[in-house]
Amino acid sequence: MTLVEEGKVIGKMELELFGSLSTKSMEGVMEEEKKFVALLRERGYKYEDPIYSLGFFSSTHLPYIRITQRGIYDVKKKTVLFPAIMR
Repeated sequence: MTLVEEGKVIGKMELELFGSLSTKSMEGVMEEEKKFVALLRERGYKYEDPIYSLGFFSSTHLPYIRITQRGIYDVKKKTVLFPAIMR
């Protein structure tokens, strides 16, 4: 996961194994997550758990608009509103 501001990477959590697991120790992951969340909070993220939120942004079993590999997807209408690659 990467946080980019004005075109520059300002924070990241590397999940090297299948994009969902880290090879770091649990303590290392916890420290990295704490820094990542602090950066988000400084920028106005107000919800409890941003990592948990990311999982729901793409969950197409939930209604309304979701972010998928195909693009921005309207679950109820079963249509891609904005393709991932717009030409």
